[in-house]
Amino acid sequence: MDHKHVGAWTMMANMQFERHEVQPAQKTYEKLLSWDRNDSYALCQLANIYLQAAGALLINHHLTNHSCSK
Repeated sequence: MDHKHVGAWTMMANMQFERHEVQPAQKTYEKLLSWDRNDSYALCQLANIYLQAAGALLINHHLTNHSCSK
C-alpha cells in the first residue's frame, strides 16, 4: 500500500487490533507514526496497545505472587 493512503493503513491496523493480532497492529500504527509523528489517532491506539500489555503483565504478576494455596 502507498503511504499516501493513510486511511487504508489505519483501517488495516484497526482490523488487526480487532482480530487480536496485536503485534502486527502495533507495527502498522508505528508505520503510520513514521509518516506523521503527530497522528493523534495512531498515537492513542498505540497507547492502548501498550496499556493492554501492561495490564496483562500486572495481572500475571499478581496471580503468580499472590496465590491462595498454603
